[in-house]
Amino acid sequence: MSLPPLLLAAAIAVWGWQTGDWIPAIITGLISLSPRVISRRWDIGKEQLTRVADFCTALALAAGAILFAVYGNPRAVKLWFQWLPMIVAPLPVVMYYAGLDRVEAGVLFWSMRRIRERRASHIALDPPWFALWLIGASAANTRGPGFYVALALLAAGALWTVRPRGASAGAWASMLLIAAVLGAGLHTGLHTAQIWLEATVTDWIAGNGNRTDPLQSRTDIGSIGEQKLSSRIVIRVEGTGDPMLLHRATYDDLYGATWVARDSAFTPIPLSAPGAWILATAPAPKGRMLVIADRSELGNPVLTLPFGAHRIEGLSASELKRSALGAVQAEVRPGDFRYSVLATSGATPEAPPGDADLRLPRFDRSVVQGLADKLVPRGTPPREATKIIARHFAENFRYASWQPPAEGPGAARAQSLSALARFLNESRAGHCEYFATATVLLARAAGIPARYATGFSAHEWSDREQALVVRERHAHAWARLWIDGRWENLDTTPPGWSDEEAAGDGIGTAIADWISYARVRITRLLSEFEPGTGTLLITLPVLAWILLRQLRGSRGKKSGDTSAPTPAPGIDSPFYRVQAWILELGHARAPGESLKDWLRRMPEDLPLDRDAASRALILHYRYRFDPAGLNESERAMLVRASEDAVRAVAG
Repeated sequence: MSLPPLLLAAAIAVWGWQTGDWIPAIITGLISLSPRVISRRWDIGKEQLTRVADFCTALALAAGAILFAVYGNPRAVKLWFQWLPMIVAPLPVVMYYAGLDRVEAGVLFWSMRRIRERRASHIALDPPWFALWLIGASAANTRGPGFYVALALLAAGALWTVRPRGASAGAWASMLLIAAVLGAGLHTGLHTAQIWLEATVTDWIAGNGNRTDPLQSRTDIGSIGEQKLSSRIVIRVEGTGDPMLLHRATYDDLYGATWVARDSAFTPIPLSAPGAWILATAPAPKGRMLVIADRSELGNPVLTLPFGAHRIEGLSASELKRSALGAVQAEVRPGDFRYSVLATSGATPEAPPGDADLRLPRFDRSVVQGLADKLVPRGTPPREATKIIARHFAENFRYASWQPPAEGPGAARAQSLSALARFLNESRAGHCEYFATATVLLARAAGIPARYATGFSAHEWSDREQALVVRERHAHAWARLWIDGRWENLDTTPPGWSDEEAAGDGIGTAIADWISYARVRITRLLSEFEPGTGTLLITLPVLAWILLRQLRGSRGKKSGDTSAPTPAPGIDSPFYRVQAWILELGHARAPGESLKDWLRRMPEDLPLDRDAASRALILHYRYRFDPAGLNESERAMLVRASEDAVRAVAG
């Protein structure tokens, strides 16, 4: 099946329309149509086609690796499919200029080249290349009705070329229309499924520790077993080596095991300067500037900010929004991003406390209030009460990522208690979510407004990166208390928790860290390049030079010329008879040895006319490599000298 050239050009035009990269689309379209008006053809053999196919394969693999390193999934996969038809374009273009419409299957598939005895099969490249253009356009399209109409028309054009000749055109068109209508419904269903997959499956792959929902935080309080995240590095903090808490979101209402942010709608933050946003309204006191390198798998992430974040600079975002509880969300594309943060000791940009910040959950109210009444006497100042609560956890509790089921004589009683009550009165061991939740509720019971905060604990210094590295397992929760007219952090989780989490690290973690470091360095080097017109125009000369090297030795011919290829100059030199005779006598050439040195080291008793062989060799070199070649008399001299040398060898 060979497609009409205009149909293929139309598919390329749709690709350019959907991607917005009109320049590479126009260039490729003109190249694909140019064999229609240019009669010159290349004399291309199977070996050279194989080289071009291998070149396209290597280019596709390299593009995939670079896109993954720069953009990560899922954007890398989308961009790879989007640019795949452009990546493999050299092979069909070379075939067009070779006058070929099919290619032997072994050219495309490495596995088939290993089979020595097989029946040759040929593949037309027009249909798969046409399909790749449509797939690439689909990866970039905005899912408007115009794209589906264009897709249906292109598919109709391709199917028209293979329709049964005896079939009714009206019946064929009716069936195609029915298929297009049904396809529209399927298209809508797949679009809905894609949205679900992007929102769900990517979360499974990315893990819970690096994603934050600013509206709710589902804790693992009450879960039995080990609660532990991976050692994958997700954030880097430059500009300090001091341990710190990095905030992402705050919540003020507890329902069961889930913290919820009530009345926390996001409002835009106005730009104070290009690429700069002021988070706090108060004048900026002196502070330190930190550089945070983060990554977003799906785009529009909640930013990771240190306590006292006052100003954000250098963030490539179209908009920044802030909730009343201090979460800051940025509209950025998926992939790696960096920004600078001025961290001060001033007030944090959170709303002052409300009624929700003193509310206790109904189910655990009596347990929490009873413990608070024992620990904190009535009338105790908030700061002193905070110290009492922190000391109670430090002296009587321990960190544990493993929560065993209730067993033994007291199992029945333990089962009757809530998970938080068991933590406070029975086990006194848990992970950070237990400590943060219990601290917030005890503070509220003591009359101190408090909120539940989540983010990361940045405490691991990397000499290699000269930065604090934050791993997925460093995801953390703590309390924020309203003291002396401002919000302050209170982390009551025992300090040894990070060492316990790191106990399982080994060579695998070290290798993963090196890979992550290399990916970040490559990303920063390539961050200025966006896959598109600019990148294509920069790399096009290099790719063209590599491709011409692959086609080295091809000679042009007119379209329709079926004559045999012109042999290489000097390939019929009579000196090769001299060389063959000497080889038959058992005197092989050493690797890399020139013909001149080879003749010079022949033994004295070899019946070889050395003078005749030397004359023949000089003329042979001219005949083989001199662009002017030999005239008729010189070719006769080469024949006579070669015959004289051969006679001596034969005699």
